[in-house]
Amino acid sequence: HFLVFFWCLFDFIFLDGLHEFDQLLKDFINSLKHINPGGWILIDDVVPSDSISALPNIETSYLARGVGMNEGYPWHGDCYKLLPTILNNFPQIESFLIFYPDNPQLLLRVKEEISLSEISILEGKKFNTTEDYFEVFAAKKLNSYPLYIEEILINDLVFRGIINK
Repeated sequence: HFLVFFWCLFDFIFLDGLHEFDQLLKDFINSLKHINPGGWILIDDVVPSDSISALPNIETSYLARGVGMNEGYPWHGDCYKLLPTILNNFPQIESFLIFYPDNPQLLLRVKEEISLSEISILEGKKFNTTEDYFEVFAAKKLNSYPLYIEEILINDLVFRGIINK
């Protein structure tokens, strides 16, 4: 009997972070183990619709709005904290905010390989996540948006010579 293990690398990974920064950070770091250099990671729920949507607890968010849980208001949790974490700690990653009218997302391009030893260090690192919603979204680093995911991906495919524009 042989145990066969395949180490898969992907060109595109989608993360939907349970609306919790801690879980999303684990998923993000794990995705770095499985992404090809030049690959893309698309992350949902990183851009809250407002400061109430950014509260870490859904019940607290709905209470702050003065609405019932079944009324369908947006809640994104504290996943927005991944933005400064990436901007401040991952120079190998290029980030784009993708603004669709009802559900903005974060698109990342891994510009160069991140070694398993670097990822191992990241897994044990405590990141500063004290920035609140207003500090993150007032940052000058986030002013060059909006972009559309199709535009970014098409430009990358043209650059790689996979398609002609």
